[in-house]
Amino acid sequence: MLFDLAAPCELTTFCYGDGESGSPCLCGNESAPGAREGCRNSTGVGATLRAVGSTAIADDDLTLVAAQGPPGMPGVFVQGETTQALPFFDGVLCMGNPTRRLEFAHFDGQGHLASAGSIAAQGVVAPGATRHYQLWYRDPGGGGPCGTGANLTNGVRIDWL
Repeated sequence: MLFDLAAPCELTTFCYGDGESGSPCLCGNESAPGAREGCRNSTGVGATLRAVGSTAIADDDLTLVAAQGPPGMPGVFVQGETTQALPFFDGVLCMGNPTRRLEFAHFDGQGHLASAGSIAAQGVVAPGATRHYQLWYRDPGGGGPCGTGANLTNGVRIDWL
């Protein structure tokens, strides 16, 4: 069974920085209700994370795609086995232990970035596993709403086949 994760879906994205679907953002930097993004960053909106491709490990074509991030800033895709909602830097940490850092990338000039490697292999996941993903990224002090220097996207849940 294949799922089209390109379109946002309540079953696959979660933990929005709107103050209604998890923990409130650190300094009142909530994103607009219904925007399905993380807490606001230095661009004035929250960064988003989506999954594109198949959840079948054998296909090995799933890509994590982030948008609305601060141009040129680095980030790291992180994976967790559990969910939570805790204020963390300028955002909300939506996934929990055990966690694993997967891949580093930089937002391009338009605030977009995408994973390049195998998410399943980097995360050491097997068919039947459920994992949660976020992008933790730099948002330099003075530019970010709360001045902590970092933020997070919304979360993505993947039920691997």
